[in-house]
Amino acid sequence: MIVADVKAKVADNDLVAAKTRVKDLEVAWDDAEAGLKSRDATKWHQVDDQIDAVLTALRAAHPSQGDCASAVAGLMHTLDAFDGV
Repeated sequence: MIVADVKAKVADNDLVAAKTRVKDLEVAWDDAEAGLKSRDATKWHQVDDQIDAVLTALRAAHPSQGDCASAVAGLMHTLDAFDGV
């Protein structure tokens, strides 16, 4: 899972690698938008907002491990909440 890979890289404080890997998430999410958004736009927007937070944290001029870890944890929490729903 891409998010788990990003989380591991952030945990290792390898924010450059996490930033590179999160691009895969961004592309996959954008590619799946039409199908996912039409199923439940509210949930799609919740996940999209969390992904945006991760992207923003990792792409900051001077990203911090704490900010990135918090953003990834928020995304994982949201994904876990929707798992199987």
